[in-house]
Amino acid sequence: MFAGEHRGTHTARFGEIEQRGIALTPKGRALYDRLLGEAGVGKDNLTHQRHLQEVFSPFPDSEFLLRQQGLAYFRYRLTPAGEAHRQAFRPGDDPQPLIERGWSSHNRLFMKTFCRSAPPGFFSLTSATRYRPAATATPAARPLRRRWAVRSMMSLPFINRRKSAVNDVAVCCKISTLLA
Repeated sequence: MFAGEHRGTHTARFGEIEQRGIALTPKGRALYDRLLGEAGVGKDNLTHQRHLQEVFSPFPDSEFLLRQQGLAYFRYRLTPAGEAHRQAFRPGDDPQPLIERGWSSHNRLFMKTFCRSAPPGFFSLTSATRYRPAATATPAARPLRRRWAVRSMMSLPFINRRKSAVNDVAVCCKISTLLA
């Protein structure tokens, strides 16, 4: 465990590796893929880790910046105080002032995916749209990527399959449906 990190778990099914992380918007995924492509591979682990740290410095590491830049999906919910002030904001307003006033809460949306080298049958169950990242993580992954088209799991309907309750919004930096 690294300093400042939380203890996590690893789950593997049928020889696949599962990963969980904040659900990135297409904009966030494009930035991630571009930086991953720029990172390349290193001669040794220590050098590579330092290089990764430099290359990924443009990628925000705070929820605030991820929300502000529209790089990740969040679920916004009016608090009781927010319900009392519903008339004070409009569709499309920035949710940050509402969060700061205590009128809205927010939670990260998480996405659970299988690693890119998993058999394609698992991806075909998830979404009908194809996803082809702009960058390839490693040269060894290129043949796998050509053989197996990974399905897009960045779409909000996939991330949030269940219907949202009233005032339970799953959009990135938008509160338009809070008023619906």
